[in-house]
Amino acid sequence: MKFLIISNDNELIEQAKSVKPESHELELCSHNFDPLDIVSAYCSNRVNAIFIDDDFVSPNTLKVMQSLRNFNKNLLIVFLTSNESIELGKSILPLGVHFYGLKPLSEKVLANLFESMEKLINKNKSNNLYTKWS
Repeated sequence: MKFLIISNDNELIEQAKSVKPESHELELCSHNFDPLDIVSAYCSNRVNAIFIDDDFVSPNTLKVMQSLRNFNKNLLIVFLTSNESIELGKSILPLGVHFYGLKPLSEKVLANLFESMEKLINKNKSNNLYTKWS
């Protein structure tokens, strides 16, 4: 399975690298702030799920999320932020976030997250709800 992490948070990236299962691949997008560039990174990497760090893409968070959703309505999205605003949560959750987390995340939480995402991807595949670039 392949995951795209859109973040420039070195701690998050290093933790994800250390806890991900060996069979999983991580692609990084840590230099593109423009929503179109981020969608392009998603398209060129053909990933199963995406981690979006709001601290990195803000103030374009909603545009990025909407663009990704318009491109692939079944994309599994993990949304991470250090912003504790309830208003942010209210605006993001309707866009189909599968996990909403406040940073920093512990390694245990990240490890459980990879495991949960894998199960969800496999479940969606078996129910024909998920297509990886068909």
